[in-house]
Amino acid sequence: MTRAAIERTVFSDGIMICAECGETMRMVEKDTSSGRDIREYLCPGCGHADWEDSGTALWKILSDDRNEIEEEDADVG
Repeated sequence: MTRAAIERTVFSDGIMICAECGETMRMVEKDTSSGRDIREYLCPGCGHADWEDSGTALWKILSDDRNEIEEEDADVG
């Protein structure tokens, strides 16, 4: 685990504390296209950028679940 990963603090409303200067960072990007919920943050004080992986994206969970149900239905029918 990197120093930044250990020292950063993430809040649920899209705010992170900068590991470099301690300023409040804001979420500037959220990407779920890979199936992961990746969020990028930028510090207005020092310009440091950081990101977090919040786990599997909701659309991916729902899609996988739907596919599993459809496969089970096909096996029964």
